[in-house]
Amino acid sequence: MSNGPSRTHIYIIIGSLLVAAGFGVAYYRCGNSNRTLLIELTELQSAIRRLQAENLELRRNEKASRDSVAVAGSAKGAVSLPGSEIDSGGVIEGVFRIKEFLAAHPEKGIPELRLLKDEDWLARIEGMPLNTFADECKALASVRELAQIR
Repeated sequence: MSNGPSRTHIYIIIGSLLVAAGFGVAYYRCGNSNRTLLIELTELQSAIRRLQAENLELRRNEKASRDSVAVAGSAKGAVSLPGSEIDSGGVIEGVFRIKEFLAAHPEKGIPELRLLKDEDWLARIEGMPLNTFADECKALASVRELAQIR
């Protein structure tokens, strides 16, 4: 009998150390990939917020431009705005507002709305008043009804 550990014990100890080292490396790699994904997610969310702010600013500028052209046109006489013969009642703007509301409140929508084309939205909302939030809610209800029928 020898006083030291047997070969079997040495192999078991070495194997256990290798397994522990493997777990350590795997844990480190998973931790780094999670941190990387979290950083990418944060960057994407920041980019989305920047784009939403830019989109809002562009819409405000576009509306201000239309308003200034309308004011200048009314001072000089009748001037038709580009696209005014197509969207005289602000139907397109109303559709945009309703879709933005749905994006912010997805629980108000139904899956069938994805099946509607923009033309369906425009045809359904055209002629409806869209001056107040209540008007927009009625228009949304009408579009939901159309989506359920289809």
